[in-house]
Amino acid sequence: MSSTSPPQQPRDTEESAASEPDLVALRQEVARLREILDLNSDWIWEVDAVGRYTYVSGHCLTLLGYGPEDMLGRTPFDFMPDDEAARVGAAFADIVAQKRAFSHLLNRNRCRDGRILVLETSGIPLLDAGGNLTGYRGIDRDVTEREAAASRLRFSEEGWRAAAQRADEALSVLRQTQDDLIRAEKLASLGELVAGVSHEISTPLGIALTTSTQVEADSRTFERLVDENQLSRSRLLHYASRMREGAHLLTTNLRRASDLLYSFKQVASDQVLEERREIDLGAWIEELLKSLRALARPGRHAIIASCPEGTILDTYPGLLAQILANAIKNAIDHGLRERQHGRITITVTPGATHLTIDVADDGIGISADHLGRVFDPFFTTARARGGTGLGLHIVHNLVVNRLAGNVTLQSGIGEGTCLRLHFPRHLA
Repeated sequence: MSSTSPPQQPRDTEESAASEPDLVALRQEVARLREILDLNSDWIWEVDAVGRYTYVSGHCLTLLGYGPEDMLGRTPFDFMPDDEAARVGAAFADIVAQKRAFSHLLNRNRCRDGRILVLETSGIPLLDAGGNLTGYRGIDRDVTEREAAASRLRFSEEGWRAAAQRADEALSVLRQTQDDLIRAEKLASLGELVAGVSHEISTPLGIALTTSTQVEADSRTFERLVDENQLSRSRLLHYASRMREGAHLLTTNLRRASDLLYSFKQVASDQVLEERREIDLGAWIEELLKSLRALARPGRHAIIASCPEGTILDTYPGLLAQILANAIKNAIDHGLRERQHGRITITVTPGATHLTIDVADDGIGISADHLGRVFDPFFTTARARGGTGLGLHIVHNLVVNRLAGNVTLQSGIGEGTCLRLHFPRHLA
């Protein structure tokens, strides 16, 4: 019994039939990978050995506005501003020379619509079997917003640093300004003394000038009578009387002006030179008040001093003059501002090693809320009237730091104010 063998299929046909499912699967895998590449937010690319694009994923159209057909055969540098192309081109040339991978290379690209896009580029070298470079494969990621945020952050940090530097400079300027204001305040009372003394001197000098002018006119009249031989005994006696009266007025008023100038010169010299010396405190205060009373003249206030005779004080008269001038000026400007015929008393109470000077007024007083701040720099209730808030601060600073003493203040609304200065009679 014979049998027949099943017909034999050609080998190549069997192999083709067997590989067909694999080809379909491969094509599907390739399609899937291309779809993944196209959906990827990063832009995938390949370039040849000279940097020309040989492959770009479709995301380039979303990023730059150029499709793959616009980019194949061109280099990345064709899509960069000239200065950026030169910079990145030099960096990429060094990478190529070393055949090395690179990452996070930032570069600016110009989109089709003119916008500038910042890309972060990473890539790996493609080598043939012999180790020769055939190109690069890599990705570009859009980091425009990230870099913008980083730039804003850097700008903010620079702004903060600049602001901190400006704050330091402002603090330095403020300290310098405070020192300048304190120095200016120290001279302010001297300036007010100049104004007050000038006003006081103007009266006797004005009288003296008027008298001398009249004396000159009477002398011309007398000379004419003599030349015309018309001088009588009565006219001679009248002329002599006028001369005696004129001489008396000139002497009295010029002496008054001289005393004021001497007093002011002594006070000014003490304040400017700040020399240490012994003073007869009672006599010195009286000399000082000859000038300071000019400050009280507009309000018709009285300034009265009481000091035991022979009280000797080893001190800096200029600093003490500044202290008393500021204290009296503060009493006039604040305590007695709203009234006339006020009273300021300066009372010296000497002890064996220390002495106390009380500067008291019968003014409106100071509220309890302000008592704790009166010695603070720049604290004032008279800012609108030009007050600097440095008067009593300078008093406290000079007494404590220069005269080795202390300062206290007692006051109440409607009870007046008493500023007490306590310091040694002999400085160490």
